Amino acid sequence: MSISKKHYVAAGEFEISSDIGGRTVEIVKKLLRENKIPIKDSEVGGFFSCTMSLNLASFETSVIPAQATIVAAPGKFRKTTLPEVRASLDNLQPIPQVALKIMRLMDDFQYDVQTIADEIRQEQVIVASMLKLCNSALYFGNVQLDSLDKAIPLLGESLFIKTIISSAVSSFYNQSDAGYSLCKGGLYHHAVAAAIISEQIAATTGTASPSVAYTAGLIHDIGMVALDQYIAPISPLFYRTLDREEKDMLTVEKELLGVNHCEAGEELAALWGIPSPLADAIRYHHFPEEAGGDAVIPHIVYLADLILSRFHADLKIERIDTEHLESRMKRLGLSPSALLGIVGRLPKEVFGSSPDIALANNPARAIRQTFPASD
Repeated sequence: MSISKKHYVAAGEFEISSDIGGRTVEIVKKLLRENKIPIKDSEVGGFFSCTMSLNLASFETSVIPAQATIVAAPGKFRKTTLPEVRASLDNLQPIPQVALKIMRLMDDFQYDVQTIADEIRQEQVIVASMLKLCNSALYFGNVQLDSLDKAIPLLGESLFIKTIISSAVSSFYNQSDAGYSLCKGGLYHHAVAAAIISEQIAATTGTASPSVAYTAGLIHDIGMVALDQYIAPISPLFYRTLDREEKDMLTVEKELLGVNHCEAGEELAALWGIPSPLADAIRYHHFPEEAGGDAVIPHIVYLADLILSRFHADLKIERIDTEHLESRMKRLGLSPSALLGIVGRLPKEVFGSSPDIALANNPARAIRQTFPASD
């Protein structure tokens, strides 16, 4: 016989930084210590509904994700295959063509801001979003803009390009919020934060174009969107395996799915014709040496991922390998003190709550602080 109590947590529209669950855990632990009640096991963190059971016959307790009772055990559900993933890619809404074209223009170093402006004139949703931002009273005061030609000089080339690509990519990431994301918008938050850090690393080291590095950081995890449909049904098992068995994400993906997000991302990059420096970041950001040649962008994105995993309680659980950290930093000519300097210069929004929340509350301030010009 057992007694079950379910605690449901709404993981949608709330302020992550308030950390209500984390504070509750600390209070409970404090009360248990004061009453000299030992803690033998715990299941905290994340945003899953959990079930606590007490077996009155044996007095054994268990705490498991609520969905775990309806999820197949490891090895009892069918793994997917790369051909199946390829076939499912057609069901995804792709990154808008204008963003992909801008990436190719950046790779060829044959673009100017006017060429890019001509491209996005055909994307009325992006144009409207940019003009709305520019006309915000908090952004440019009483200046009223009604065309891109007036907006470009005020935004500047770097911010102009980043705003276009970030807006376009956000719609792609929005297709994933039930598997890899620990909360709504989690993957996009991570993408923007990785982009900002990658840009700063490139600017500091001078090893790559900051704009290219920014874009690489923004799209390096697109393979997770492709695999989200497979992760969602087993998400409690997926995150519990990462947390309890202390395995890296690529290993767990291979064990549970048969395909990892780097491989799935490589398929997307090939399908869309994403330029090789960016495709390399998608495929090799966990093991940048494997990109070979003079590739530095995968090293930059790897380091951005590592910074996020160490300095921020990220919205997705990911263990980043540090065995070759010294050689990877050396490849970029980056010293430990320079790395700390990069972290110190990052806008606080990188380590805060979701950019979507910040934009909703104060779009002008969030854009100016989250997308600093650096090239």
